Amino acid sequence: MNELDELLTYFRCRHLPETPFVISPWAKTSNLFNCVKLAVATAQDGNKASIRRLQLIRQQLERQRIVNTK
Repeated sequence: MNELDELLTYFRCRHLPETPFVISPWAKTSNLFNCVKLAVATAQDGNKASIRRLQLIRQQLERQRIVNTK
C-alpha cells in the first residue's frame, strides 16, 4: 500500500469535526472536515502539497486524539 492509499484509508474511516483546527504553526483551517475533503480530492490528482497537508493533519489528530472512528 502506498502512502496516499494509507492516508485515504485513514481519513475514510474518521468522523471529522467541522471546527477550527491548527494544522501546524504556519497553517490552520476554519473547518477541518472541508479542509480534509479538499485535500483528499487534490491529493488523488497527485498534488504533493495536499498529501503533505494530510500527513500533518493526521499527525495532529493522533497527538490530540480528537477523532473517532466509524
